[in-house]
Amino acid sequence: MRDVVLAVLYFQNGRPDPGQAYGEGDAEWLQGYASALGQAFAFHFQRERRESELKQLLDAGDRPANAPELIGESAHMQALRRELHSTYIPAAGAPDPDPLLILGEKGTGKDLVARYLHAYSARRDRPFVAVNCAEITDELAAARFFGHRKGSFTGAVGEAPGFFRAAQGGVLFLDEIAELSLRAQGTLLRVLENRTIVPVGDTRETRVDVQVVLATNRDPDRLVADGGLKPDLYDRFRTQVVRLQPLRERPWDMPALVRHFIAHHERRTRKKTLGVAPDAVRALVAYAWPGNVRELDRVCSLLITHAEPSVVLDRAFLVRCYPDVLGAAPNPKAGTVLWEDVPMREAVRAFERELILARLERHNGNIRAARESLRLPKTTFHRYAVELGLRGLDRESAGRSVHRP
Repeated sequence: MRDVVLAVLYFQNGRPDPGQAYGEGDAEWLQGYASALGQAFAFHFQRERRESELKQLLDAGDRPANAPELIGESAHMQALRRELHSTYIPAAGAPDPDPLLILGEKGTGKDLVARYLHAYSARRDRPFVAVNCAEITDELAAARFFGHRKGSFTGAVGEAPGFFRAAQGGVLFLDEIAELSLRAQGTLLRVLENRTIVPVGDTRETRVDVQVVLATNRDPDRLVADGGLKPDLYDRFRTQVVRLQPLRERPWDMPALVRHFIAHHERRTRKKTLGVAPDAVRALVAYAWPGNVRELDRVCSLLITHAEPSVVLDRAFLVRCYPDVLGAAPNPKAGTVLWEDVPMREAVRAFERELILARLERHNGNIRAARESLRLPKTTFHRYAVELGLRGLDRESAGRSVHRP
């Protein structure tokens, strides 16, 4: 932010002696309070500027056609975009890239992240093939993955390339990888190790160059311990992992996601409303969203489908369309976003913590750069770190970087 005045705060103390109005401790508290309040005033402008900077980063060349968006300005979403563009998207463009594992609950957008990687990588002009591994049977696993020759088994009336050859040069997304049986998992060992396949009914090896992206909503370490995932298969893709937070853990992203999905379904149905009323937005933010972003998308579609054109989508309408929103226990993480019935101190602390984490992500973990961007003195920043439980930020040396707590 530029050094501009956003607000003027006036504090009055009731003590009769003006010389005793404020002490050194009061002055330090006022400085911290004014800084936090200034950041709150500036948050909207900072978000607009960050969006502009991100677009410039992503549009270093032309923006890929039909590239998906990763919506949200929480620390988690900023870190996700940075990690993809700094590490995994460049790596995907190399020959024979290592497999990438995406972990996250159902509906968190694992498929979206895989498509995002494909759209921005050097493989964007080659195929994107998505496979639901829960549909792969033991008997047909090899044929589905590697293809087959005509007559190689009963029902093979023609030749088929299989998923790996169909994705040659592009991205192969293997969703629900943990749902494959152990026998079917065994068919993937060789191709993930040597990048070669042998179609069913053939004896010749065929080399493939594919970025394999695997996804599961289950804990792979527990699956290995319980015997549901072959350890030698897990060893082939455990080194590169992207973890997606559930929506309930990042309620800061909810308002932007609601706007995005409402606008999307308005365009899809060619129906224009007057948007979502503040009371309805608060109800949506307070809901814990067990189905994550996928559930939110479907609820926004439901609202637009049943809404009359040119009306405001208010809380009463939301309850009629989707009563689950108010029937479930509220998300405790959302209270500080709503700022309703939440103590001021708790709301400010939550905002301060999220803001510091987001700023650290923007500056790649550089403590000094993050602190200076917040216009905070070193002692004040370190006091915040201790009070907010941000481990590793209470000590600073020039240029020292840390991982996100």
